[in-house]
Amino acid sequence: MQLWAHYEDDIYVLSSPKPKPRQSNLEKIKYFSCGYYEENKLYFLEMERERQFHYIVSVYKKCWIIFLGYFGIVLLNIFGLVKFNKNQNYNQK
Repeated sequence: MQLWAHYEDDIYVLSSPKPKPRQSNLEKIKYFSCGYYEENKLYFLEMERERQFHYIVSVYKKCWIIFLGYFGIVLLNIFGLVKFNKNQNYNQK
């Protein structure tokens, strides 16, 4: 470590965080071997759709327990509201 300090019986080690990678707002570069973009447009669109599908599946795989928990809370609320409304006595005339 580059920075450290000794104080009584302790050693304090200080470090600076690593710089975050720069994210630019530039368009992605699309490579192709020959031909025009219009000729390969369907191919590139299919590749982009496939990439998005794999990204969405990876998010669901990573966070499936959260989605299951939300679904369970919704079911509990529905059953609770049905039970609450079943036990209500309304003054109907």
